Amino acid sequence: LTDRITNRDMDVLWRFHVSLELSYAANSDFAEKLIGYPWIVNGIIPDELETLNRIHELLETDGRVNSGFIDKLSEYSWFHDDINDNERSLLWEFRRLLEIDEATNSAFVKSLSEYPWMADDLNFSESLALHSFYYLVDNAEESTRAGLVKKLASYPWIADGITVLEGSVLGKIIRISEINSETALKLWLDDGIDDEDYGFMTVLQETKSRSLNQYQDLLESHHTRSKTISLPLAGEVKLLVFRHNPFPPDDDSIELMEDIAQSLEEFMQVPFPWNPVIVNIIEPSLDSGEEPEHGVAFSLSDLLVITARKHNPDFHLSVFHEMSHIYWGGHTGAPPWFTEGAAGFLPDYAREVTGVQTIEERRKDLIATIEQDCLRHGVGNIWQLKLLKGRQPEEYESRGICHYAFGEFFLMETYRLLGRDATSAAMRELYLHNEATGLDVSEPGIYRAFLSNAPPGKKDAFRELYRRIHGGPFDS
Repeated sequence: LTDRITNRDMDVLWRFHVSLELSYAANSDFAEKLIGYPWIVNGIIPDELETLNRIHELLETDGRVNSGFIDKLSEYSWFHDDINDNERSLLWEFRRLLEIDEATNSAFVKSLSEYPWMADDLNFSESLALHSFYYLVDNAEESTRAGLVKKLASYPWIADGITVLEGSVLGKIIRISEINSETALKLWLDDGIDDEDYGFMTVLQETKSRSLNQYQDLLESHHTRSKTISLPLAGEVKLLVFRHNPFPPDDDSIELMEDIAQSLEEFMQVPFPWNPVIVNIIEPSLDSGEEPEHGVAFSLSDLLVITARKHNPDFHLSVFHEMSHIYWGGHTGAPPWFTEGAAGFLPDYAREVTGVQTIEERRKDLIATIEQDCLRHGVGNIWQLKLLKGRQPEEYESRGICHYAFGEFFLMETYRLLGRDATSAAMRELYLHNEATGLDVSEPGIYRAFLSNAPPGKKDAFRELYRRIHGGPFDS
């Protein structure tokens, strides 16, 4: 007002005018508080003008519904400060929820406004929960909406504060759009949210992207095995396995997960990094005409997916291999031969420790694989495999097994040469450096880590081993 009045200033004055009128009509002093907030006093930028529009709409609805929500809003610390895009979106959703409260004779927004966690700066989990509540109510069938909002308002776990786990599950619900609100309430929200709910939502999300038939099967019925184990460094870790059909009597999936988790942490001497650990057992939707996916297994950000034993004769090794990727996967930025090699060697170590198979026995099978699938095709070491990618990409793709075989063989031979402690120390050093810096685990870094941890008198032998199996330029 002290310089010149722009068109935007006129818009701002109009919003203040409307806000004052609506506030006084509702016998509220909200507008008088509004004009004292820092983000108002220091000048109105375009985003803040949009916020005033949202406030105008909310004031109008709140005055009609007479919920007193707008006066509660004026007390919230996040509303006093600069309002970000997320909070601006929430203002619009609050208005819609007030309209739904009015139409259904409910008081969900009023109950939300009384929760202490709403008054502080909203964290990510709380914001995600609020967006999810709006989604659930707005997408409910009109005939069931009133019962749904009253039910949400009655849940004690919402009043207690939204945990990271609850926010994550609510966020996953709204990302799987085919799950209607009534199903969501029945499956997860009625009795509160726990690790199994999070695990099942994670499984549903992955399955939906891979097979809609299997996704529908899981929605209709699913079976769960769970166990909480205690690890020396990580403490309690929850293990979860999901499948559509009942578990067979001889199922040992949880036991395998427990065995490898203990061996991994013992070898790496780093707290086990996942909790919970979730396994999704792939079962073909035979009634829909799907064929079995034989031997499929892969690791995602928070989920392991493995074909059922019926179609996977190497189920035992699949569990061990994918669990090992929790430490050594693509997230480390390490070259494929090292991540796949680690996920091959660490189960070798675990199988020897548990008496299933010695490393010497496994070594014979591994040498046979290298001779048949790599050496016979002119791939003599890791570096030759890398060069093949640029020279003969199709041949490189067909020799994918060599990443696994050479990587596992490199770590196995290093273990046999340097011993358990030196091999463990080198892998731990690489893992912790990646975790602390976010920098990719590199070829030179791998070489230096093992060389620096080699016991006295074995450094030259390691250099020779590296030249023989890796063959690259990082051997000086």
